Amino acid sequence: MDLTPSHGAFPVMETLSLNQLINLQEVCRGQFPAGSFGCLRKVELKDCDGLKFLFSLSVARCLSRLVEIKVTRCESMVEMVSQGRKEIKEDTVNVPLFPELRHLTLKDLPKLSNFCFEENPVLSKPASTIVGPNTPPLNQPEIRDGQLLLSLGGNLRSLVLKNCMSLLKLFPLSLLQNLEELIVENCGQLEHVFDLEELNVDDGHVELLPKLGELRLIGLPKLRHICNCGSSKNHFLSSMASALVGNIIFPKLSDITLESLPNLTSFVSPGYHSLQRLHHADLDTPFPVFFDERVAFPSLEFLYIEGLDNVKKIWPNQIPQHSFSKLEHVTVLSCGQLLNIFPSCMLKRLQSLQMLMVEDCSSLEAVFDVEETNECGL
Repeated sequence: MDLTPSHGAFPVMETLSLNQLINLQEVCRGQFPAGSFGCLRKVELKDCDGLKFLFSLSVARCLSRLVEIKVTRCESMVEMVSQGRKEIKEDTVNVPLFPELRHLTLKDLPKLSNFCFEENPVLSKPASTIVGPNTPPLNQPEIRDGQLLLSLGGNLRSLVLKNCMSLLKLFPLSLLQNLEELIVENCGQLEHVFDLEELNVDDGHVELLPKLGELRLIGLPKLRHICNCGSSKNHFLSSMASALVGNIIFPKLSDITLESLPNLTSFVSPGYHSLQRLHHADLDTPFPVFFDERVAFPSLEFLYIEGLDNVKKIWPNQIPQHSFSKLEHVTVLSCGQLLNIFPSCMLKRLQSLQMLMVEDCSSLEAVFDVEETNECGL
């Protein structure tokens, strides 16, 4: 085959599938001419236990048309993209990888600790850790220990992570603006899903993940909050404190499944609860409410909750306008500390409710708590 720069390697190949190649150590080795793998659309690997990474940086930069990546049961896989110092040049650091990537599925990768990092040393934008425990500090404008400082294309539609026990963090919100489906299952180190510390709140209202329709979180023993607000971003905290309630909006989220999350206490971390305590009496309760009154779900139709051992109250007494008004199916199972299902202020929101299932909630005192007197709605 002619590997001149004008032709490249495998210029018309669209699908690469590797299965049960247990001694394979690298998918591609060495430098490839420009134009190589230029038509590759789908990569699927399964049971390739000798692989420690999927692509080198130089090969990854060739895959401008890649749409789907699926990696399953590769026991030695540590990262998706690996690189050496000689591969990184200052003028190409900010070139996005996989700009057309729509679907990313990573399953049964017990050692996966890193995908790549987003940072441009030239710009003042802070670093955004995508996944991995061995990440550089924020605002670190240099490469340390061969870490990859790059942007990743933000066109993901579907992200599925299962049995990746070494993952600590997911992609930053800036790379998930087109995400429609998120499934995270059995990732034992994950403590939160979305990091809101980078969020800029100007008018007190912000839409998160505007295209996300389905969120499924299963078997995450360390997960405490789905959204982490942190405590270091004073601008974000002060904006939230002075703004109207219900200012974090998931506009298209219609299907939520939360299962086997024993340490989950609330959808949003309580980092700025104290700043709003004077504004909202709901925060005077001795325990956190799962759906914080500052988070709105105008499109939610299906809610499945099972095995949330630390949740005592699902909904607050004050609910953002138009939130939860489209609920059709609600299932609540094995939530041992839950005191009620619906507070009184939710009753008017349940005009679309078709099915309600409640099982094995030993502390439950009421399904519909009509005795509550707090006014609700905004």
